[in-house]
Amino acid sequence: MEINGNDSPGNGSPEKHTIGERSYETQLLVNRLLKVPEGASISYNDLSTVIGEPVDGSTTKLGSARRVIQSESQIIFETIRGEGLRRADAFGVVRAAGAGVEKIRRESRRRLKILACTQIDKLDTEGKAQFNMTASHLGILGEICKPRAAKQLRIAVEAAQERLPVGKAIEAIQGK
Repeated sequence: MEINGNDSPGNGSPEKHTIGERSYETQLLVNRLLKVPEGASISYNDLSTVIGEPVDGSTTKLGSARRVIQSESQIIFETIRGEGLRRADAFGVVRAAGAGVEKIRRESRRRLKILACTQIDKLDTEGKAQFNMTASHLGILGEICKPRAAKQLRIAVEAAQERLPVGKAIEAIQGK
């Protein structure tokens, strides 16, 4: 889809799109976000002006635009809660990815609490196997995402001066 400077978001989409195609508004957001310099920020109000409708952190078109930019241009935007986005510098990209580790730890704990509501005696053999596999999997995720595990992994990575293979990373977390 080609977007030129004469198109006005207030006039609606110049053409219909189907699922899997990028919407006109998403492309406008992509174009605008690509102009933000590294380390600079852009407000949700500015982004709202670009597409002529309210934009906040939960706007699906903004989420789509961020994914497109990440995929096609390897550019990451961090959220500034309630204000807008900041284009991440190199350390910001690492920080954004690292925030996912804590999110995974919290989510694994939440899912284990849900799993604890299971009436195991009502499960057949296959259901029990699935229950045990899921509990084990979530337990592993929770353990390897704990701050203590991160500290042990950091020590091993600093000693190696490179990214560790999965097996070596697990050994480091176990303290071997």
